[in-house]
Amino acid sequence: MGEVGQRSEVSGSEDPDERVEVIAVVAVISIIAVLIAAVPLLLLDPQGADGVGPIGAIFGVPMVASAIVIEVVVRAHQRSRPLNRRMLWWVLGVMPVAIVACAIPAVLDDPEYFAYETPLGAVGTLAGMLVLAYVGILMGALLWFFVVFPLAHLVMALIARARGDKEGGRIGVGSFFLLALAAVIIIGALSLDGLAAGRAGWGQIIAALFGIPGSYEVVWPAGLWIVRGIVVGLVLTFGGWQAIMRRSRRRP
Repeated sequence: MGEVGQRSEVSGSEDPDERVEVIAVVAVISIIAVLIAAVPLLLLDPQGADGVGPIGAIFGVPMVASAIVIEVVVRAHQRSRPLNRRMLWWVLGVMPVAIVACAIPAVLDDPEYFAYETPLGAVGTLAGMLVLAYVGILMGALLWFFVVFPLAHLVMALIARARGDKEGGRIGVGSFFLLALAAVIIIGALSLDGLAAGRAGWGQIIAALFGIPGSYEVVWPAGLWIVRGIVVGLVLTFGGWQAIMRRSRRRP
């Protein structure tokens, strides 16, 4: 009975520490995201490069931070570490609100660029930025699935191989497929201009890959050739994998 009591006391004393550890990691990620976003919002001209700085800070930074937080939570769950819902306040509260707060000076200094005429209009502009930040946080799930998750899997597999762990060092084909698909989407979008939203955009990308004229405009021809190379590599890899699987099934 004494040993059982000691074990329960030890496990009960470790759980709060593990919760604090996960929350601390999420808090650090959120604070770093705010600091990175503050640079273009506070120091750079919002009109520079067609507004890439503010959009990247308000949308892109929360998306990347959200994807990294998801990976941290998944790793903690796999290790059976207890999670606390209070960490959501950092991702859904502190980070987006602090990033939008950094945009207040730029919004107040340039009402013409941000298209408002009254103080209420400025509030509406900031509210729209906050919505955009939350959209970026939601899109972080896609970034995690297509980029962070397979990339983390590859890194962990390489580390396991370096340590001599053959079982943990297995690298699945799915990780390369997800990374290649993400590269096709990102490079393809950067290579073309005038893409339509939704499924029509996919049709335009496919037409561009085959050189079929359309309503799109090729702004980066080299990127389009990179996408074609990736697609050909995926097809050859998938075909070779299928051939290997068929041969292995035919063997007695």
